[in-house]
Amino acid sequence: MPSPLEVLLARAESVTGSKARRCGTGYRLDCPVGHRSRGTLACAEGENGSVILKDHAGCEVAQIVQALGLQMSDLFPARLQDSTPEGRRQARTAIREASVLAAMALVEYESRVVLILAGDLLRGQTSESDIDRARTAVQRIEQSRAAFNAR
Repeated sequence: MPSPLEVLLARAESVTGSKARRCGTGYRLDCPVGHRSRGTLACAEGENGSVILKDHAGCEVAQIVQALGLQMSDLFPARLQDSTPEGRRQARTAIREASVLAAMALVEYESRVVLILAGDLLRGQTSESDIDRARTAVQRIEQSRAAFNAR
């Protein structure tokens, strides 16, 4: 199965009639939208396999994708799916673990904010915006706790 970048390059070549040229870690090619500038479209493959597009003549990505006869979803790799019960269970577990880790990181960050603000308060160096930020930190910590309890 070809990568999204390979699909885009092949489609661009057939639409514009010109070949993509290697440039750094990506490619330069003619934009299919129709302006007369040559080689203005830069494209590369992102870390997750998605296509990164930038037209230096100013065309929007949606215009480029439409001119190539593609959909925006064609710029992204297909999602991996495991249809077995065990695979689905492992995916749910991984999602739960990622959510817990994200919530823990948020609690750690907001706790540090509260500690810094407490120190500033003890030194008499707080403003109304500092107090508002402390309220926000407490709300975010409470929301994380609620998310843990919902599991």
